[in-house]
Amino acid sequence: AINGIWLTASGWLNLLFIQNYYGHDLGVLQVGLYGAASTMANFYIGILISAMGTEFYPSLVQAGRDRSVVSCLLNQQTLLSIGIGIPVTLGMLVLTPWILQLLYTSEFIAGGDLMRWMLVGMAIRFAACPIGFAVLAVGRPRLIAMSELITGIVMITSSYVMLQIFGLVGLGIAFVITNSLYLAGIFVVIRRMGICWNASTGFFVMETFGVLAACLMMALLMPAMQGTLTCLVLTACYMAHLVVLVRRETGISLAQLFSKLKNFTTRNHA
Repeated sequence: AINGIWLTASGWLNLLFIQNYYGHDLGVLQVGLYGAASTMANFYIGILISAMGTEFYPSLVQAGRDRSVVSCLLNQQTLLSIGIGIPVTLGMLVLTPWILQLLYTSEFIAGGDLMRWMLVGMAIRFAACPIGFAVLAVGRPRLIAMSELITGIVMITSSYVMLQIFGLVGLGIAFVITNSLYLAGIFVVIRRMGICWNASTGFFVMETFGVLAACLMMALLMPAMQGTLTCLVLTACYMAHLVVLVRRETGISLAQLFSKLKNFTTRNHA
């Protein structure tokens, strides 16, 4: 509930910040760009979190306070979460201009850089959400509530500051900063509780963030076609490694992951 409140509050305040920064006339255009970028960056995260709430959380509760079992489940779920979410993120990051033009109009391509930053910020949640469920499952709901409250404050503050420095794209930068701090903070907390990633998972998370950062920089700084092709090659190499790692660590193929997610989505829609 607190997460929903601060997301809603930050969204409304961002609209207010944009209007005040750009003025009424230009602000209307920038609000439209922000709305399109935000919608596209957020639409699939809810499906993944719902799936974790349906399957991952009950397993954690069943494990109780056995830290070794909880750690094992956390490592497995982190790999699965990244295995499902990051390929979609990379695809959307590379194809951002075409997605905005296809689903909106060519005028919305101007919000492409903002959307890319927001996609990277959302991708960080694929590593953070399993940790949040683990903290909740071992009986620390107040800790989660406090962390979400602090995250909301940081999000609103950083959005205002980054907007003044970088303009509209600063809202995306603020989103990345906020989620990075949230992941770092909650990871420190869970380590003190005796629950953590193993070395393989930790290395894979860092590798994933490195690929995301590289694709983001290439998409922002390189000519459109050259950046797209380079990102596609890097994404293909990462995906090959991802398939091997997920199968080795969990015994589940990437095709099975997407089939499972598709079945969950179908049941949820029905």
